Amino acid sequence: MVIDEEHDFARSGAPFRPAVRRKLSEQILGQFRELLESGRLGSGDRLPPERELARIFGVSRNSVREAIRALEDQGWVVSRRGDGTYVSDPGSVTFEPPLAGAVRSRRKRLADILAFRRALEPEVAALAARNATESELRRLAAVLAEQAESVEHGRDDADLDAEFHRLLARAGRNGVFLSVFTAVQDVLAECRAESLRGPSRRAVSLVSHRRILKALEGRNPEEARTAMREHLDAVEENLFSLPDLPDVDQP
Repeated sequence: MVIDEEHDFARSGAPFRPAVRRKLSEQILGQFRELLESGRLGSGDRLPPERELARIFGVSRNSVREAIRALEDQGWVVSRRGDGTYVSDPGSVTFEPPLAGAVRSRRKRLADILAFRRALEPEVAALAARNATESELRRLAAVLAEQAESVEHGRDDADLDAEFHRLLARAGRNGVFLSVFTAVQDVLAECRAESLRGPSRRAVSLVSHRRILKALEGRNPEEARTAMREHLDAVEENLFSLPDLPDVDQP
């Protein structure tokens, strides 16, 4: 059975239901668990795309992405690039408590992603300081204004965070950097999972983004490079201070 992504699941009485706004990714994962263990989702079924699941659950795509990643870590689903996400053989895996499998290896994974970001994003910021147009600077400022509003009202700002960094990559005017950055967006999004973005991190990120933009507006590549490094330092400090991340050696 294949779940038709064009079908209106909400009106047709689909098995999914809106998630309560508490530990969203865990609640979404719990619903998948019920459906998989009951057989209402079976081996070979294709899940609706993230945007459709986010609409059904009434949450951000980031929350849906985190839950699906946990299912992948536990072997319940497999993602096929350019095709979709499919249910594996439920009889061949053991379902762990919500997010337990993902949390076990999360720290090392995040350290790897941050190492990659350190190698790429400071230079992207420096290039943007040299090459950004006035229109691009205004767009970056508008994104930060939206982010500030989200932070003030306690809303998830992951999409705005990602948009700020995407605009920086585009403003750098380096096609190779932009291609690499675009290709790894799903990987970079793991650093922005809702469970990893508490109020303090959102506020600190906003301050860091403003420093980066100020350097761009001053056309100062070295200041932009430094501001990005300090931003990534702050992200790392926040991530690895979380109590639910297991201890592993960092690179």
